[in-house]
Amino acid sequence: MKILALSTSSKVLSIAVCKEDKILAKFHKNINKEHSSNIIDKVEETLNSAELKISDIDLFGIDIGPGSFTGIRVGVTAIKMVAKISEKPVVGIKSLDIIADAIDKTGIRKCVVLDAKRRKVYSGMYEENEHIGVYRLSDIKDILKNIKDDVIFSGDAISLYKPEILEELSGINVKFVSEDKWYPQAVNLAKLSLDKYNKTGSDDVDKLVPEYFYSRECSIKGI
Repeated sequence: MKILALSTSSKVLSIAVCKEDKILAKFHKNINKEHSSNIIDKVEETLNSAELKISDIDLFGIDIGPGSFTGIRVGVTAIKMVAKISEKPVVGIKSLDIIADAIDKTGIRKCVVLDAKRRKVYSGMYEENEHIGVYRLSDIKDILKNIKDDVIFSGDAISLYKPEILEELSGINVKFVSEDKWYPQAVNLAKLSLDKYNKTGSDDVDKLVPEYFYSRECSIKGI
């Protein structure tokens, strides 16, 4: 099965074309959230690198957020349109899950924290790549007070809260992944999309919507 995976929830535009677990082509670059003016060209370039056309794709995987309001909307809308036209299945995966999947440590709890502005973070906790608990939008202190065991962090909120994390969790072993893994990577999205499709089938393209966590109507400067 050939998969086209697209992530536009962060400042990084990430695209991957895979055949099962084999990477045929990928694009992963910080474009400063200018997704609307780059997405079509970069998807086409990535497909060309894989020597494929959009009609060759069997499954579409899309990052549904949380993250950049505009970026998520652009990406989800584009993939839904292509999936409808091609009548191919589509699967939505949360950005937090995509980032967690790139953490290669095992046997240690994982925590993904993304900057949500207004001194808030989006967060997800994971054990052995399985999400546990609930996805949250909250103050960083609310996240940290529930962590009692050794943990490894990923996500762009590290740049804002690393000193606070180390201070609050001084009694346990705390690790941080490198910055290159703070943002969703389409290669991981392709893997998760195929796994989800094989287990539960595709999502309803008409019901697939972004995961903003914040109200869609709110306006947050900088997102």
